[in-house]
Amino acid sequence: MNNLIHVYADTDVSAYHLSMLSDQPIKIYRNLDEFIAEPADNKHSLFHACFPYYQDQHNEFDNTVRLMLDHCKTVSVLVSEVHTPIVDFMNRFNCPQMNYIICGFVEGIKTYQWMDWFETSRSFYKQNIAVLDQLNPYSEKPRYFDILLGQPKPHRNTVFEWINENQFNDRVIMTYLQHHMQKTIREHGDQGFILNEPGLVVPDEEFHWTVTRVRYHGWPMTLSQVVPISIYNQTAYTVITETNLENHYTFFTEKTFKPIMGERLFIMLGGQYYLRNLRELGFKTFDGIIDESYDLEADNQMRWNMALTQMTYLMEQPQSEILAKIRPITEHNKRIMLETDWVGNLRNSLRNFYTE
Repeated sequence: MNNLIHVYADTDVSAYHLSMLSDQPIKIYRNLDEFIAEPADNKHSLFHACFPYYQDQHNEFDNTVRLMLDHCKTVSVLVSEVHTPIVDFMNRFNCPQMNYIICGFVEGIKTYQWMDWFETSRSFYKQNIAVLDQLNPYSEKPRYFDILLGQPKPHRNTVFEWINENQFNDRVIMTYLQHHMQKTIREHGDQGFILNEPGLVVPDEEFHWTVTRVRYHGWPMTLSQVVPISIYNQTAYTVITETNLENHYTFFTEKTFKPIMGERLFIMLGGQYYLRNLRELGFKTFDGIIDESYDLEADNQMRWNMALTQMTYLMEQPQSEILAKIRPITEHNKRIMLETDWVGNLRNSLRNFYTE
């Protein structure tokens, strides 16, 4: 077949997504030597970027991509974990032949979106949406914010210290794994870690990471992907401190997914343009209800201080008024999260790469 598309897939993930393009005449190769030896002209490759992306893997991956650039019309890379080493790779290989389908955005590089963390996090809730009926997102709460900080990082230190310095602890539910290698999740105490959430089964052995695999109503997922219903019903709003805080790229994870599914206003302490990039995906944010100009500020500490000012503002406003104002936005966001075909968008991108 003259129109047969020959594609090398380096992992099972790459091969799986290619296999789902049943409307395309695709031959999938898993053996690199066999693919290189194929004399056809219409050749492409699809990689799934490894994580963690260690230094000794850089050279091997770089060399393989250089080889593919000599043999392929396009070289595409799926990036579900957007961290600095893989972003550095994207900048090294920022050329027309390269396509990046990632769980976020990178400044200065054309990217296509594969919202893998959104897709995997919502899988349970699409099948079990009634679980969220336990939430009361528009009723007044005894506390203002949930601040679930995870592992130590500079932007998390900022909000943790600010809450303590201003003695706002009684207004929030805040957790921080400051001594995560010395203390297990259980030793930090249950508040904020939802270990007693109905339907949740955690491993018997001790664990230190919220990405530990658990079962929720019989469904396998990570602890960090469980919408914390008990905490959301005690707090009105959410502070998100995403995994990464760099200004030149945005990585969206389950930390963003959960308040959207919980129909909550959120304030972001992270990198510049986080809110702008979230809107690029079809979501709405809360400018006009709060001042979101912090998203435009390049200086990290200044941006985070501006965001903290909005926390103070919200704690001074009647919850009932704010919760009524946010409802059209939060209902829209939940609908976008549930109804957007994140995987379909990925596969449409692949179709376009191979047929243009």
